[in-house]
Amino acid sequence: MSPRRFSLRAALLCALALCVTAVCSLLPAQSPESARPLVLVVMDPLAAPLACACVRGYAQRDYAKLGAYLEGKLHRPVKVVFDDDLAGAMSGADGRADLIVGKQATVLYDARECKLAVRPLAMLTGKDGSTTITGLFVVPSRDPAKTAADLKGYRIFFGGPEAEEKNAAAKAALRAAGVPVAEMSGPETSCRLS
Repeated sequence: MSPRRFSLRAALLCALALCVTAVCSLLPAQSPESARPLVLVVMDPLAAPLACACVRGYAQRDYAKLGAYLEGKLHRPVKVVFDDDLAGAMSGADGRADLIVGKQATVLYDARECKLAVRPLAMLTGKDGSTTITGLFVVPSRDPAKTAADLKGYRIFFGGPEAEEKNAAAKAALRAAGVPVAEMSGPETSCRLS
């Protein structure tokens, strides 16, 4: 691992830790609630336990270290639960999720499905410090399509509705390019949704 990559990861985890510490410090210090573990649900597809094999060596965010850091700062146990599905994570944490880390669109979608009121607190960033996610339309290199408008009549696979950048945003971009997008009763999706 290069020193720059290590420094960036460390900086991202430190920034997230500071945000979480600030929020958690507002909780009552000696209440019965403080004896219960703080449940940190990790849905981040770049967390080491959730990462796709295709990004091995890159997607290795270590949230167990964040949990240990928070325990030390908050003097409270922290339970870190990894799952790409909020309902699954909460079922492994007595139905609780005090803090959730993941892609915004996925977290908000799953929270609606679980009827859990949430609000964004901080944003994860890419290597460049940006919070913007960029999507691509990909065709074989010899395909004649050069722009989104050229995709009329193509069979296009979308991500699930929980992945805004792979579903609604992609459909909006196609519509803006004049490509009709048929709405299906059950979306035809790519094999990897996150």
